[in-house]
Amino acid sequence: LQQQLIQSEKMASIGTLAAGIAHEIKNPLAIILQGIEYLERTLSGNGSLQDVAKKIKKAVLRADVTVKDLLNFSRQTPYKFDEMNISAVVSEAVSLIEHQVNLKKIKIVKKLNPELPHAAIDINQMRQVFINIMINAVDSMPEGGTITIGMSQIDFDSNKKFLQVAFNDTGGGISEKDIQRIFDPFFSTKQKVGSIGLGLSITRQIIERHNGTINIESTVGKGTSVSVILPCVIA
Repeated sequence: LQQQLIQSEKMASIGTLAAGIAHEIKNPLAIILQGIEYLERTLSGNGSLQDVAKKIKKAVLRADVTVKDLLNFSRQTPYKFDEMNISAVVSEAVSLIEHQVNLKKIKIVKKLNPELPHAAIDINQMRQVFINIMINAVDSMPEGGTITIGMSQIDFDSNKKFLQVAFNDTGGGISEKDIQRIFDPFFSTKQKVGSIGLGLSITRQIIERHNGTINIESTVGKGTSVSVILPCVIA
């Protein structure tokens, strides 16, 4: 309990810091972006300067995504919970990234069960959870691979029933040392530019606000399994 309290206080402090940084950066970024768009219009006859302007704009837009991640991490917006078929929500999330996945020679195998009980979720937030998990899996398989999505029901007793959605990939896996820190804010195993390590922190935050849990198991060279467990709506 003491460790949970310390972790909660730490996350609250980081959230406050992140919100302050994001708000301080957001307005200057907007002014820079307006200036770049003006330059693009006035430099129509100069190809080399237009290229420079496009590169600056791309960097600013990447910074803007980082600011939005910081705000999402710090913001405690009210959730709108509805009883939903989780199978349908997973399928919708897959459809939103399917084109990107196909381009990277990654196959998604869906072993869903629409007959399982529903869960009370905020559909927009939970869709984002599933997308975040799949994007992480995609990033771990630069040479292609497979993501297998399965569903099952876990019954602790007649009053405690849970849904488990498992995402298994054939990527490079995560080391034991890194997996201990995988949910820490600003920690990332990704090498790509623009990753600030908030995706899984936000993902866990969303799941916990649904009274659920997320578990990650991984073996280097063999792949990673991510399980999202949510309470069922008991009829």
